[in-house]
Amino acid sequence: MLFEAQIILAVLSSILAVALSYLFFKTYRLQHSAFLLGLPVGFLFLAISSIFTCLFLVYGSLAISSTFFWIRLLTRTIGFAFIVFSYAFSNSTIGMTRNAFVGILLASIASVLLVLVAIFLTPPNLELPSVYVVDEYFRITNMFFLGYIIYFLIHKLETATGEVSKLVSAPIAFAILWISQFSTFIWGVDGSLTAFVAGQAMQVIAYAMFLRIYLLTSKRQVQDG
Repeated sequence: MLFEAQIILAVLSSILAVALSYLFFKTYRLQHSAFLLGLPVGFLFLAISSIFTCLFLVYGSLAISSTFFWIRLLTRTIGFAFIVFSYAFSNSTIGMTRNAFVGILLASIASVLLVLVAIFLTPPNLELPSVYVVDEYFRITNMFFLGYIIYFLIHKLETATGEVSKLVSAPIAFAILWISQFSTFIWGVDGSLTAFVAGQAMQVIAYAMFLRIYLLTSKRQVQDG
């Protein structure tokens, strides 16, 4: 039963992440703000990660599953990196230039490379450890990225004027996504399948919240227009 639940949740995550990527890309095309391109790209990588989660679960007994696991880890962290640097650059002068996406791309690649270098330099051996050990490093990095986004949005909420209720749901959704990463981190530490399934469920809930936020915001913009 847990296996079927994992597959269903991974498929739902893929579908929701693809939908979010498409919708954010529409926003980018309408507003022509270069930094906004990082959001659809980020969610596209998260969708790819969920697809490889499915493949890892289905082919978990085969040697190729470790390759799927590696791709899953890398694409997920790259996805979060694109999203976090999109937010980080949004309030800067860089975010208003044509080079914004290049900056987001380079910062995302550099952050993932730093994680890999840190893993490689960790004693006792100068080599990459098991992918299941590497998973913990990437989860911690993901939680750090999500923690920054939550801080950024809360700070924006505190300084906002007018109706702030529109901004409240976003940090809550990212907080649920942080809990998702923490739950799967627990799975990586003690192998708890319950924690893994809970993490996947939290991820689906967070993506559904992002979708709801987007649809409500779009509806208000149409009504105001």
